[in-house]
Amino acid sequence: MLTALGVHVSSTPSDTAIMFAYFHPLSQPHIEPIPEAISQQPPIHVSGDVVLRFGFLEGSAIVHAERVIYDPQTAIRPQAFGANGSTAKQLALVMNELELCRYAGCADITAAAATVLSSSEQETVIVVKRGVRGVAVYERNVEPTIVPPYYSSRVFKIGTGDVFSC
Repeated sequence: MLTALGVHVSSTPSDTAIMFAYFHPLSQPHIEPIPEAISQQPPIHVSGDVVLRFGFLEGSAIVHAERVIYDPQTAIRPQAFGANGSTAKQLALVMNELELCRYAGCADITAAAATVLSSSEQETVIVVKRGVRGVAVYERNVEPTIVPPYYSSRVFKIGTGDVFSC
């Protein structure tokens, strides 16, 4: 079915089973084994016109593409997109406030976005997920755009960041 949509799928096996458990949908995940104990697999290589790259616990993806959406999915030590040799002509970073602050090394999201945008030509936009405060969109030499949150009568946040990045 995905092939009909122009999506190429390939998988790479991992020797380590990783479990995420949640006390409730708004809690931080419990990860087993602990991230430091997860054996690192060789990086996977991905190329294409448009690539969505997620961070993952058991390795990394080296990406070469015209346009990339990158969501590091961690606030522990988010890896800069190009740190592993990845390249993109246009790069959109999608992350939450804490991830952006850790990625840039400063506590204020506006300063963090300015730092990232001024330090590289690759990053063309930064989309910051702010939970109940909506989304902030930062571009070079443009005032930030604030997108208000969408009202929902029910909340189940597990996996919402993945869906948002798509």
